[in-house]
Amino acid sequence: AAIVASHEHPDFIVNVKETGHILLVDYSNIDDLAVTDIGAAR
Repeated sequence: AAIVASHEHPDFIVNVKETGHILLVDYSNIDDLAVTDIGAAR
């Protein structure tokens, strides 16, 4: 897996290579994380 942080926005991009998923994690509200799953071509 790879985790990339944004310098401009409260977001992480998590690339889970084993499953083929890319997750966009918005941590602007740390008590209620918003996770968006982006499908990736394998």
